[in-house]
Amino acid sequence: MKYEPKKYWNERGKSYLKGLYFLRSPERFKTHFIYEPILGHLLRKEIKGIKPRTLLEVGCGPGRLFSFYKGIPEVYCVDFSSVMLKRAEELIKQKKYKNIKLFKMEAQNLGFRENQFDIVLTSNVLLHIPPESIEDAISEIVRVSNGYVLSVEYFTNKKNHTARQHSQNDRKEEIKHCFLHDYPDLFRNKKAQMVKAVDIPFFEQKMFLFQK
Repeated sequence: MKYEPKKYWNERGKSYLKGLYFLRSPERFKTHFIYEPILGHLLRKEIKGIKPRTLLEVGCGPGRLFSFYKGIPEVYCVDFSSVMLKRAEELIKQKKYKNIKLFKMEAQNLGFRENQFDIVLTSNVLLHIPPESIEDAISEIVRVSNGYVLSVEYFTNKKNHTARQHSQNDRKEEIKHCFLHDYPDLFRNKKAQMVKAVDIPFFEQKMFLFQK
């Protein structure tokens, strides 16, 4: 079956990061108790160093990164899934986040002006964008950034290569929604240079910082 991004994520959004799903396998358990704290530490450190007044998160999902945005005056978060945005809205109300605004948009068509945000952030989002659309998405991300792009993704320098799953235990049908891209090359082609690439300990991911 062909991967249809909107259909897939609206359906998956109904249960994504909900309840104790992460205890169903050792990999899910590791993701929650090891990966999330490491990711939080790294992102907070980079954001603190940049001191942004405006931040855009592309592909915010149900809001798993919202707690990292404390102290940033203006935070805009977009997702193309209505289901994900509904859950993100519920989280904002529950936690009383006053600085976060939600918008329904695709990464390939961001309805913001050029250079609007001090930093644009993605986390495990670009790997779900098919090869035929990834350049348009990165072009838009760079366009709306006023300086920096912070991106956490699985990485390869083999273009258009299908990504292996986070775990060999994941369901076979899920493989179709993951892709590996050469992010340094793609961002360089859009006039954004890589400032640093940090390995995520224990996981085959990197955190990239790009600058226009």
